[in-house]
Amino acid sequence: METLLDRPFEPDWSVRVEIARRFQAGDWREVTRVLGQLILPFLEGPSRALDRARVHLAIVRLSAGDIDRLRRAEKDAMNDWRDVLVAAGMANGDWRDVLAKQGWAVPGAPPGENEA
Repeated sequence: METLLDRPFEPDWSVRVEIARRFQAGDWREVTRVLGQLILPFLEGPSRALDRARVHLAIVRLSAGDIDRLRRAEKDAMNDWRDVLVAAGMANGDWRDVLAKQGWAVPGAPPGENEA
């Protein structure tokens, strides 16, 4: 029987939007797979979806569209995802505003509401 932790989580819509914006089309599937299978301690389960999206977006920001940089940020997040949030400038309570001001899709907001 498959448990919740055995199943990958599909990244939030906002993360998928930013994957499409930041990566070459040939990398989209791999980036989505990497983020969907990423184990983030204490952020597993349906109730932590917004927190996972925040970390995923931080990883995408740090990668700057480069798959090798994404994999490095992924490894950093597995060690301590809070460090990734700090490095991406998303550690504070205003992280949604930070994303919105830079034209990024923001999780928790209706699609299209904050897109440039």
